[in-house]
Amino acid sequence: NYEEEWYTYNPRWIIQFGGDNYNYDTRGAEAKSYAAYSQITWTPNILNNKLELTAGIRWTKDEKDSTRLQQSLSRFLVDPTNPNACVCLRDASGTPLTHSGAPAATAIPGGAIGPTDLIGISTDDSWSKVTPMAVASYHITDEISTYAKFSTGYKSGGINGVAESNAAFREHFDQETMRSYEIGLKSRFLDNRVQLNSAVFYNEYDDIQVNTFVPAVIGIAVNNAGKAAISGLEMELVARPTHNLDLSFNYAYLDTKYKEYMDLDSNTGQIRDFSSERQFAYSPRHSFNTSAKYTFDPMAYGTLSARVDYVWTDEQFIGVNNDPTTNIDDYGLLGARITLADIPHGARGDGQLSVSLWGKNLTDEEYTTSGVNLQVFSVNQWGDPRSYGAELTYRF
Repeated sequence: NYEEEWYTYNPRWIIQFGGDNYNYDTRGAEAKSYAAYSQITWTPNILNNKLELTAGIRWTKDEKDSTRLQQSLSRFLVDPTNPNACVCLRDASGTPLTHSGAPAATAIPGGAIGPTDLIGISTDDSWSKVTPMAVASYHITDEISTYAKFSTGYKSGGINGVAESNAAFREHFDQETMRSYEIGLKSRFLDNRVQLNSAVFYNEYDDIQVNTFVPAVIGIAVNNAGKAAISGLEMELVARPTHNLDLSFNYAYLDTKYKEYMDLDSNTGQIRDFSSERQFAYSPRHSFNTSAKYTFDPMAYGTLSARVDYVWTDEQFIGVNNDPTTNIDDYGLLGARITLADIPHGARGDGQLSVSLWGKNLTDEEYTTSGVNLQVFSVNQWGDPRSYGAELTYRF
């Protein structure tokens, strides 16, 4: 059982000389989620008891209730009946209603009636889904095993809290479902000094949810694109060639594709398939990280270790559109850390004291981590530059 409730007030002042005019924006929501699940594993009396069969099932239900009151002042002053002038309670003719009963046209910031005199609206919805899974694993030896897995997933639908009209606010987006197929290998070699894990997977999505930036309200709207597929490979290698040296390497490959992306074509006013023109956000095709750590033999004044790591990420998109002004180029980050741990201290010496010196992005790589296209210009967030620091840790 899970419950969440929130409320926010976000006025946005209009560029002006004097005056105090602003767009009014307040919203809140309450969400509840319930779930029940069960899982069972069976080892049949065949294949020398090396085969394990696991089955599971989960039921999930989500309930959401949302309220919203928003006013676009420039549109409201021209025509309060404009559907995009406010998200508020309206009469049958589309005229906004007020708590005081005053004419909606006078409900402007700084006037006799402020925007809070407008009446907000609310909407609610619920979604539920049963998601089964099954796994077959086979222990080839005590150190090597393989598995095949089928699972299903579910993400609840929702309500767009940044909608610009009553109709958009009440038009909820649907739940997203997924079917996943995975084959993997887990293994250890050389007296457990080398560990290799790998997996390949293929995921199919129906009614996949995508985020779209809405410049008018500087917020994110969610809609259902249609069908999509994500396939990939993951590999993890961990090795201890000597008692003092630890090495690791992780690699991931992603292939993403929309199989159906139905949306409105602003040029023709018709709904069409944009699947060949849309991209997956924050989904680099290649990425890897590697590290090496050397731990010196214990000394009278503690245990000294040195670690160096490198992370590389392929180019990626910020949103569903291929926007050169916000796309992230590939980049690599180099870091290092020296730690002196197990430092003797205190009368009884029952605490743990350590001190570390670290450096991040040692090559001072220039890279971005996100971006927003505001139509007039784009805003990009840069990653942290080269930085250094020290840490003192005491555990008791």
